[in-house]
Amino acid sequence: MSFTEEEVAIFKKSLLEAKRVLIVSHKNPDGDTLGAGLGLYCLLRDLGKPADLLCASSIPEYLKFLPFCDRYKNNYEPQNYDLIIMVDIADKNVSGLTETHPMLWDGSLKERVINIDHHPANAKFGFLNIIDTGKASATVILLELFEACDFQVTADIATCFLTGLYTDTGSFMHQNSTPEAMKVAGKLLRKGGNMALITKHVFRTTQVKTMRLWGKVFSRIKVNEEGVAMSALTESDYMECDAKREDIAGAVDYLKYIPGVKYASLLTEDQGKVKGSLRTIHDDVDVQEVAIRFGGGGHVKAAGFTVPGRLQREEVWRVVGAENT
Repeated sequence: MSFTEEEVAIFKKSLLEAKRVLIVSHKNPDGDTLGAGLGLYCLLRDLGKPADLLCASSIPEYLKFLPFCDRYKNNYEPQNYDLIIMVDIADKNVSGLTETHPMLWDGSLKERVINIDHHPANAKFGFLNIIDTGKASATVILLELFEACDFQVTADIATCFLTGLYTDTGSFMHQNSTPEAMKVAGKLLRKGGNMALITKHVFRTTQVKTMRLWGKVFSRIKVNEEGVAMSALTESDYMECDAKREDIAGAVDYLKYIPGVKYASLLTEDQGKVKGSLRTIHDDVDVQEVAIRFGGGGHVKAAGFTVPGRLQREEVWRVVGAENT
């Protein structure tokens, strides 16, 4: 279990007694933070509890099939809620809300915050922190919480939770696809989780603009002397392809499978900042350590960071004489 009986009691009491609940997902949302947030939202609706959904970024097209995802906004005021639940958020930098919602991080609202996550570097910023780094996704933790509280897991909730598990395991291809993860997936399917719907939207719907953007990533792959596969995208690349930031999701995972590569790094420009996505398949490589050097974090095999700046392309040329040809 990810929690104690006391923590279950606090979680259940907090939800049942709350008058207004704010659910917070991280910026550039993925299937886990949205699946966790929307699963909670569905439960609160069933309990007759008013709730709102906060996210600094827009919802990616491929995840818009999730129920109530159109309810996410970026302008709710946290101080107006008596309970705030943050899902799949390791620290303030991941949230994307440090400038617009500083009250979430200055400690003034800590007594209202429940923090549910599975990242090793979680800053534990809530009055209740339910963190389990051994779980494949935050949605797995929430499923266990719901069951411990005797909350009903409907088909909509099961689909939301299964989306988080499915995406964070890379459709059950990553090394966190443990026997436990597969068992949880089976349970969610029995509860009505729609695997066919998830698979269709997440992995079998690719627009032309996305393919063009990925083509730029693949055409620029370089492997350095340290065995790091690198590629990059600039702001102009997105404009040229008429693509958005979320269209690049998943591309870096292909780089990590290049033979002989220790880990993959994809750098992307984003409004005066550079985002780095790091991935590896090797047990002796910890990309989280690399990300931490740049103020980021994540998991041992999947991590990221964001720093101020822009990308500058450099190429090295040399003259080869006739005698060397």
